[in-house]
Amino acid sequence: MSFRVAAFLGLCILVGAQAQAGNLVDGSCVADGQYDGSVDYFPDKILVDFATHFEVTYNNSYKVCATSAFAEALRLACAGPRPRGRRGECSGAQDPEARDHVVEVTAPGNEQKFVLYQCGTPVPNVPDADKYFSVPITKSVVAVTTLLPWIEQLGERATIAGWGTVAPYSPCTASLLRSGEIVDAANGFNTNYTTAEAIGAEIVFESFTPEVGAFARSWKRTGRASSGSCGTIPKGGLHPLAVAVTEYLENSVLTTGEWIEFMSLFYNKEAEVGWRARSKEKQQKLLRKQQKLLRKKHTCNGPCPHGFRSQANAIFTTMKETYECHERRADFFQGNNYSVAWVEWSTFDNAWDIGACPNYFCETTEDAGGRIVTAETAGVVGSVTGFFGPRYTDAEFLQVVRDVDVLIIKSGSWDDLYGPGAAVNKTDVLNQLVAVEAQRVYDVTRLGLDAWFEERSSEPDVLLEDVMSVLNNDLLALEHTRVWLRDVFAEEASPETTCEDPTAPRVVRGDGCEEPSDGNVVDGLCIQEDQYDPEVDYFPVKMTVDYALSIEVEYFNSYKIVRNTAVDETVVLYQCGTPRPTVAGVEKYISVPVRATVVAVTTIIPWIEQLGERGSIAALGTSLDFVYSPCVRALVDSGDIEVAVAGFSPDYTYIETELDVDVIFTSFPTDASDIAVAVTEYNENTVLNQGEWVEFLALFYNKEALGTELVTQLVETYECNLERADALGLQPKPTVSWIEWKGSPGGWEIGPCPNYFCEVSEGAGGEYIEEGAVEGSISRVDFLGNPLPSLYTDEELLAVLGDVDYLVVKSVSTDFTLGWHDIYGETADPSNNKTLALNQFKAVQMGNTYDVARLGGDAWFEERVSEPDVLLEDMIAILNPDVPTTVHTRVWLRNVFTEEEMPETSCPDPEAPRLQRGDACTRPATTGTDSDDDDSTTLIAVAVIVPLVVVGLIVAAVLITKPWNASTKGKPDHALISQTTTLEEAQLDSRESDIQ
Repeated sequence: MSFRVAAFLGLCILVGAQAQAGNLVDGSCVADGQYDGSVDYFPDKILVDFATHFEVTYNNSYKVCATSAFAEALRLACAGPRPRGRRGECSGAQDPEARDHVVEVTAPGNEQKFVLYQCGTPVPNVPDADKYFSVPITKSVVAVTTLLPWIEQLGERATIAGWGTVAPYSPCTASLLRSGEIVDAANGFNTNYTTAEAIGAEIVFESFTPEVGAFARSWKRTGRASSGSCGTIPKGGLHPLAVAVTEYLENSVLTTGEWIEFMSLFYNKEAEVGWRARSKEKQQKLLRKQQKLLRKKHTCNGPCPHGFRSQANAIFTTMKETYECHERRADFFQGNNYSVAWVEWSTFDNAWDIGACPNYFCETTEDAGGRIVTAETAGVVGSVTGFFGPRYTDAEFLQVVRDVDVLIIKSGSWDDLYGPGAAVNKTDVLNQLVAVEAQRVYDVTRLGLDAWFEERSSEPDVLLEDVMSVLNNDLLALEHTRVWLRDVFAEEASPETTCEDPTAPRVVRGDGCEEPSDGNVVDGLCIQEDQYDPEVDYFPVKMTVDYALSIEVEYFNSYKIVRNTAVDETVVLYQCGTPRPTVAGVEKYISVPVRATVVAVTTIIPWIEQLGERGSIAALGTSLDFVYSPCVRALVDSGDIEVAVAGFSPDYTYIETELDVDVIFTSFPTDASDIAVAVTEYNENTVLNQGEWVEFLALFYNKEALGTELVTQLVETYECNLERADALGLQPKPTVSWIEWKGSPGGWEIGPCPNYFCEVSEGAGGEYIEEGAVEGSISRVDFLGNPLPSLYTDEELLAVLGDVDYLVVKSVSTDFTLGWHDIYGETADPSNNKTLALNQFKAVQMGNTYDVARLGGDAWFEERVSEPDVLLEDMIAILNPDVPTTVHTRVWLRNVFTEEEMPETSCPDPEAPRLQRGDACTRPATTGTDSDDDDSTTLIAVAVIVPLVVVGLIVAAVLITKPWNASTKGKPDHALISQTTTLEEAQLDSRESDIQ
């Protein structure tokens, strides 16, 4: 290979290594003299999937945007425009006189066509282009409020230099306008273009181009155009700064919503369409719930455009997926099937406006599972000729909406129509409505009317969630606080007035959605009875019992039979909304998913919390004194959870007469209630067998998928830590024993095997000691008179365990048991003081004595069973004190000499699921085993890319310095290549050393 060929390849490699990774944003330009016509300056691109009124074509240094919306805006403006700065409804010309003035103009031929070229690159010459803008823009004037949420979601509020319409709702933008950081560039409802030019605005975002807007306002005022026919208005408008953003012409909420991508074109933020603006909690929630769906939906035939992966998580894609998911939920669950009418009183026409379809409110009502009622569906013709179409008298209004289930005032406030202070008092008319009598009336002023007009178009998923919460509140357990729809009988309008951070992007408020068809019916939801199909499998996600010995489950299409073989108890769980089955020999039937429960045993609380069902606990059937969970205690304090106890048992009489619950979880079988179910994980013989009982509880919530996920993670962490402990190879193995002082009858118990403490002690690398040359001499029996293993005296215990390396006191201080502080030191109970005896043990002398009370005794009893992986990690940390264990802080096991009890007492979020506390575990490397695919890919990438980049850098340096003029002059090409290769090898050796 010649030197020139090698040099050329090196430069190509170097250029490739420095290729632009994404679009230039935040006002960035291509540096002077750096423009290269072969470089793609827009590697991140949008894909227009829904919107029908704009398109974009990409070239290396510019993008051409075409919209047919200008022509459509012209046509509708002539027929009757929306008010400038506010989006209302516009169904086009309804009366013949107005239609006479409509000029039908359609794209192509009457479209806006403008060019967005990368700042720092030459201005291109595009045939038929109306306007040219350098991007990313840094100064704009906004003349329509509905664009503002999108600009704020894109994090571009700071680029708004002027405001060209009525005052905004956005507290942050309004504060900047008041402070003068955003200049008032409005002249009434119009943009003052003299001001726009004076402040150096690069673009003015309008509803219409100024000429169309002027014509429209003239038509609205006089009924005729002031400058002749519509067809005389120049294409593209006269002012070079004006761009008409006409998302309102789209025919659905999703096609409208995609106009955020149109706005992103001006900021080069195609790949940053605002996922970052969603709060961290909602990001995580949506990622968990939609990851599978997004993975299915966003695939490309052939190579995907650069940036497509980023776009899949962008605002529009996320909003679209959320919206469509809610549609499927509403269709699946049917809801209440309420009839809905959207209405308003038109002060302009002095008559009722009953919302007609197609329109956003028809779409969201039907998508939310409701039935839209219009004058057309009711067969009523309005007798009042309105500016925008037929309007209705009181009598006609009653004919249409008298019997609707839900009434929504779609513009204006209910308070202007109803009650003694109403501006237009329609109380007598409205009191005749079924919706008013049932108090199912809403308006759009929860955040105020300005917020409604400004924000609705940008977040149709939030509007759908609002409507779903109205129509299905008793069936769909939506974790949603309504944003715009206000219950007029129970809520006051509460506009937001403060801006915490004007520099922060606007946070997206959609709550996300869980696919109903991907799994079982959860969240207390039911199948509508008229939708029941015996051929449908209502439990597509099933659990398999892999560890627990006493759980059996058998699935049928609409019910599952669950057996607890340890106590011979069988219960039938049938899907809510389906017929209750009859199974021979079974007396307990429970509708699932359960909505409300009574918990009479504390060990299941962590499992219920892990399943995200803490909110289902209606009452405790045990004393609050035994409950550790800070969140459950907080809910008791707030009155959200009752305590229903009679003595040491649930108060079954009170529960069945006063509470509406589906199941009572108990420790033992009982005939006291037909809905009492025993949870007996304590009968299992290993920690993993016990740990699988979270799946038993998951059956009652139809959350088999989550239950299986929790068990899988638990087993993975536990087994990984077993391998980790085994790899440490402690030799000789440290000896361990778990003990307890029994104050009555007075003697020591050595924890017998098999049991959890034997299992985790040996799993952590220790040798468990449970017996020795001496046997216990103190006999005892259980409460039924059955003999139990004998207890040891002080001397007998010393003979057996005096030389063990570690002692763990397995009891805590309660009314029935004695903990470390009860038997040792100054705090010891005089009748049970074992200080002198214990001081003779090696484990005490060496300071290797622990108890189980690091979080307190209640935490130990309540939590241990649910997290054996954490207990194993505690033991590993104890038995391997010289090995760095930075990944784990002990949870329960406490050094009695150096640590105090540290119970958790606060609950940051009672609604949040409990997180598993097992630490991430990396399995020990096995000699001769290949790395996983990801590691292999990384190593291959390093091995290939690093040498190539180094070669490119070195060759480029050679070309610049021209060393052949001196030291290499006269040397053949192969000598230079050999020299370069030597340098490359040295650099690579250094890099490999860093990696290792």
